[in-house]
Amino acid sequence: MHGIRSEMQAVIELKARQPVLPAFPDYGICILERRHSEAFSMDASRYDFSEVMLVLDGAGWIVQGKVRHPIHSHDLMVIPRGEEYRVEGQADAPLAILCLCLRPREDQRNLWAKVFPAHFSVLRNSGLTREIAAQLRAILFEQSVARDYTEAVVIAQTLLLLSKLKRREGAAARQRSQTVEAIARVQSYIQQLVGSFHEPETNEAVAGRLGMSAKSLTTYFRQLTGKCRWTGTTSWSITILNSTGAIVRP
Repeated sequence: MHGIRSEMQAVIELKARQPVLPAFPDYGICILERRHSEAFSMDASRYDFSEVMLVLDGAGWIVQGKVRHPIHSHDLMVIPRGEEYRVEGQADAPLAILCLCLRPREDQRNLWAKVFPAHFSVLRNSGLTREIAAQLRAILFEQSVARDYTEAVVIAQTLLLLSKLKRREGAAARQRSQTVEAIARVQSYIQQLVGSFHEPETNEAVAGRLGMSAKSLTTYFRQLTGKCRWTGTTSWSITILNSTGAIVRP
């Protein structure tokens, strides 16, 4: 056993062969730092606490059901309580993970209700990662030494960390909604093209009319048709002209 458990609540495992469980203090927050050995293995597991993980080093996968998400340095994973998952590492690049475990007391549930993790996610955002990493390390420091007001500082840091993740989640949801709406506009445009003849337009002109960038128009058009916009509009126009007898072949 290579674990180190300090006078306070942090848990550090230097050559982990299997998952390390938190040792929760009364206020229900524990941070773990575990560095996997090449022989690390984990069965699919679910826990009665939520987790926020930061990959410090190495590479591997976090497996959720039949989906294998690749993970590497600086990736963040958010795992709600009760979510089944397992972690797999690459033998030539063992993982090192900083993991914040959350199981608040029942009498503090209202304090955490609005920011508590609700959805599994793997996040790759350098700016967000830097902020979250700084707060995780601050929590690790607080729980590794005997200091006054550690509980208050750890709770405050954790609430701020979760608030940032929740804000990012809200921004991502709005972006997904905007993307769906943009794709719907491109799909409607395509349906109009297929059914009638249109004069040639530049990508910029069409994109401006549809309220998006020319790059987004090109991407969504190819996703929906498998063709670039010029190829698609040209082939449909020729089909329409042929059907109306406008093209006379010798």
